[in-house]
Amino acid sequence: MNLTLTPKTSKNFVIKLIAQSAGEFSISILDSKQALTSNVVQIGAQAEASSAESTSSSSSLPSTADESKNSVSSSSVEKVESSSSQAISSAEDSSSQVSSSAESSSTEASSNAKTTSGKSARTIVNANIKLDQAVNNINISYIYRYASDTDQALTGYIQDPDKEKITVTYTLTKLSGNGATPPQNGVVQTLGTFTTDGANAKTAFSYSLLANKFAAWTTNSVGSVYVLRVMFAGTGGQKSFNIRIVYTDGLLSLTAPSNIDFGSDLNAEFTGNPIYMGKVATGSQALEVTDTRKIPTGYPINGWNLTVALKKQMTGVTTKGVLTNSLHYIYKGTDNTLSSASSPVMSLTTGTPGKTTPVSAMWDSKNGIAFEPTAGQPVAGEQYTGAVTWTLQDAPVNQ
Repeated sequence: MNLTLTPKTSKNFVIKLIAQSAGEFSISILDSKQALTSNVVQIGAQAEASSAESTSSSSSLPSTADESKNSVSSSSVEKVESSSSQAISSAEDSSSQVSSSAESSSTEASSNAKTTSGKSARTIVNANIKLDQAVNNINISYIYRYASDTDQALTGYIQDPDKEKITVTYTLTKLSGNGATPPQNGVVQTLGTFTTDGANAKTAFSYSLLANKFAAWTTNSVGSVYVLRVMFAGTGGQKSFNIRIVYTDGLLSLTAPSNIDFGSDLNAEFTGNPIYMGKVATGSQALEVTDTRKIPTGYPINGWNLTVALKKQMTGVTTKGVLTNSLHYIYKGTDNTLSSASSPVMSLTTGTPGKTTPVSAMWDSKNGIAFEPTAGQPVAGEQYTGAVTWTLQDAPVNQ
């Protein structure tokens, strides 16, 4: 199929694919010089009913495939799943202090954390193409690179029926924009080797691209796009995937409250299962997410995910008694007991640059941090302290 585009042309077109058997399929978008085009292409797919009987299988394919060179399907490298490291910002030392007297207990939560910030890390656009009941995933991945970024982590796993040595290489090539050219533009470089476990078990890999391998970030480089191609070679062939490195500006930042108040005159001799919802104390900063990211036109804006985890159980200052499982977070009506594992607070599937989301201002009986002591645990007159960690992650949820 040939398609002529002017620089500002937008085209919608349908390519009908018919497969006679299950297997791996790829789509390449090339320019007139047979070079891969930018990944600023939205790929959609719709499965048609197939009368042919076949088995169901799945595979992961690169976002755009250079079939003649780097997308050779093989039995030795069955499946590659990968992800870039995701930037995280946290209010690390949010502590909760609880005090009680013989007649009642006064509850207060406080935090030493002020403002923390993180950066956009990854967006993945997925298209599932079903051909004769075989499912193929096409991933278009974006890593947004900021002035403060250093090394870039790449992690994932490979499923391989055979136990064999895999060599991992990559190229980093400038695609567009006013940014500088990478030091080794387009040159194949080695990341390392590892041996798969075989039997289609998931063999994890983890590598880091050093900061000096990237073009330096400057104000002139904002909007520039680079292609990172990572290749996995085994005895039976080679598999690869492409990632677009987009140089951008701005931040996704988190502010955490210095004090959270659960109320006063809380009876220390309660019965039942009381729930005291927290509120940001007067004069304390709110729990907010501010998005000042500047994503170049034509690229998806990934959303964000805010979670909370227990750092320290409520513990008596004098008695050292622990109010086990007394800190909770209620999310959309579901009560989650806080632990070292992350509990959901709020998420957006699509980012909103230029907007501040007042998370704590939306707390109510169905959303917010809660103090839920167990009857008989609190000691009258004792003061309790604990801590939670707020974590902001700017990657799409469940993607």
